[in-house]
Amino acid sequence: MRRRTMRWVAAVLAMTTALTPALPAWAWKPSTHIYLAEEAMRDAVDDGRVTLFEVDPETGEVLGALGDFEVDPKALAALRQGAAQFRAGVLGPDAYPDILTGQQIIHPDESAAEAGGASGSDAWLAWIYRRGFSESADPRVNAFALGYLVHAAGDVFAHTYVNHFSGGEFTLSPPENAVKHLSLEGYIGERTPPTVNTFTTRIATGRPCNSRKQEDLDLPDDEPCGVRYRSLNLPVTNSDTSIEGVEDFIWREMVDVRPGTPLADRLYRGEAVNRSIPYLFSTLRAGLQDKVDAYEARRATLRGAERVAFDVTSGPGAAYQKAWIEDIDAGLRAWPATSHEIAQALVFSQGGADVDRAQAAMGLYVREHLLSMMGTPDGLVFTAAMISDLIGAIMPDALEEALSELARAPLDMLVDAATGLTVDQWADYISRPHAHFDDVMLGSAGGHSGTAARPIDIATFNREELKIDDAGYADPSLKWSVDRFAPAFNTVQLTKMLLLSGQGRRDLEAALRSRGINVSLESDNMMLGWVRSLDAGNQWQALPSKQPGASPQPALARDGGQAWRRLFMAQLGEAPIAEEAQPAPAPEPVEPPPPVEQPQPEPPPPPRPPAPAPAPVPPRPAAAAVGPYDVQIETLERSGRTVRVVATLGNGSAVPQHLSSGQIRAILTDSDGASQERNQVWRASGEPPQTFSGTPVIQPGAKLRIRWIFQAEGGLPRDLTLISGGESVTFDLGAD
Repeated sequence: MRRRTMRWVAAVLAMTTALTPALPAWAWKPSTHIYLAEEAMRDAVDDGRVTLFEVDPETGEVLGALGDFEVDPKALAALRQGAAQFRAGVLGPDAYPDILTGQQIIHPDESAAEAGGASGSDAWLAWIYRRGFSESADPRVNAFALGYLVHAAGDVFAHTYVNHFSGGEFTLSPPENAVKHLSLEGYIGERTPPTVNTFTTRIATGRPCNSRKQEDLDLPDDEPCGVRYRSLNLPVTNSDTSIEGVEDFIWREMVDVRPGTPLADRLYRGEAVNRSIPYLFSTLRAGLQDKVDAYEARRATLRGAERVAFDVTSGPGAAYQKAWIEDIDAGLRAWPATSHEIAQALVFSQGGADVDRAQAAMGLYVREHLLSMMGTPDGLVFTAAMISDLIGAIMPDALEEALSELARAPLDMLVDAATGLTVDQWADYISRPHAHFDDVMLGSAGGHSGTAARPIDIATFNREELKIDDAGYADPSLKWSVDRFAPAFNTVQLTKMLLLSGQGRRDLEAALRSRGINVSLESDNMMLGWVRSLDAGNQWQALPSKQPGASPQPALARDGGQAWRRLFMAQLGEAPIAEEAQPAPAPEPVEPPPPVEQPQPEPPPPPRPPAPAPAPVPPRPAAAAVGPYDVQIETLERSGRTVRVVATLGNGSAVPQHLSSGQIRAILTDSDGASQERNQVWRASGEPPQTFSGTPVIQPGAKLRIRWIFQAEGGLPRDLTLISGGESVTFDLGAD
């Protein structure tokens, strides 16, 4: 018995240690997820409709409101009755069923698809939506399920964006990739506006008129007596998240991995399952149940003295196994509440990670459940202390602003070996990302799997991406706004769409038809059927998967993505949608003209004196490199006030370059010293000027002709400065 017990103690200790490398690939920090979800919920609950916006497909900028669309009545009731459960769901797989299971099993493309859906993350999203929304009548469970889908809506755009700068999906190898993810995500979190509760709280102010009560309460005399009530929209904190009424759903549909269920057959897949508490102990329970069933089957065949003898020899072991199964069941049922407590302490905690609270929650779970789940006899009490010492190993490593020394200890070897940083340095990168932004984000390392990191400094990021006027972090009160920060806008837009009723989707179809776009939004929920991995970017592109089967594409992105481009802002990191990326068709062959009779040559003229040599033609500006591009200025044209600069961009790097807005900035300065900047590139030819239908991609060694278009103020064009990847180059255009 002791040998078996110690093997399980070692397995659990190994499991908790193995959790350490599972650094969560958070795209938005949880506070950003909650803020964006709250904005969508606020729009929905006031009148049962949400406003969707129209985007200019050429510029990628918001034009204005497309219309107001009906929210699903069941979703509306869920938001109004289960706002706290909705917010808990928005934390999604970063918190439930637990951090490890969410990050290493639900986020990646591991799980098998249900009929008609996609594999990986979508298999989980479809399961949670069906069981928690379609087949549940509890508004609190409905709200949690919707929140889980909202989390996915944020990851779709945020990972596309963050991966663009960091050099690909989150990884510890190369370590610079992990540091860039942490720094950029943390900095966006620092610049996230404060989240204000959609619903009001009634606050009592004033003082009682009874003098004795005033004296007992030591109240000031200068305030008029009488109690007054005010309704306030208070800031959202972790106390505004709850899984009350949802614990059983999380246990039954996400934790209880019984043989023969979709959880066991399709959803718990991949190498990480053996480190997941739900899977590990469900597997142990199944093995114990097989032994109990075998005991009962054998006992049923015996009679009289044989049964008595069998009960004497095998009965105590079977009774212990039954009790062990009950302990595992009780522990798995308690796991959602423990995960929620840890999430409130570490995942969505104001003022930094509350490590003591997380340790207390896990310590209680160890004492009340985990030891008995391992089959540990009461006499082996020292194991509780051993496991309690390793509580830090199950925390979301290095993703909150402060970590205590006790929690950091298990991370020392990992962090130093993987990054060359001490844990103190690692924690500092998270708690003060603005302080390290330039040091981290201007480095070129971090790319992997054929994707390059894209350097950027904090001043450029503030100006070009967040649209705030701060060269660094001089004014922390400056925050980005949803309508100007593309991935945030896109998250809110998709969140509102997944709340639509059938009528709301039909009205959206009609609104798009009025713009010449035909699309069928046939799915029950627009978030389902296409997100294979919450860690990867460009999930609307129907990218290839390691899982068998097709790669579904959302309805809005089909047919060249006309609907997608009308509803979502252009953002960095996105690739062209399938039909957008196709080259223009080759011209039809032209039949050669009939031969023309050649005239007879005339006699040569008499010799003439040689003509003087022509005046030298001013040389074309020399080619130069800036960032990953080799640039050649070809022509400079001016028509009225319009100045067109045509250039060829060559990709001098080893990876494809996505020429999205702002990837290369052009500043034209005229002879009067006036300058103007352009971030948008246009096709090199054609009038009126045309933008590219998708983000142009320049393959390694390939070239692309583009042009910038300026409106001259008066002077002649003097020089053109190009800026990309923290580098700049200036071309002399000839005007003095």
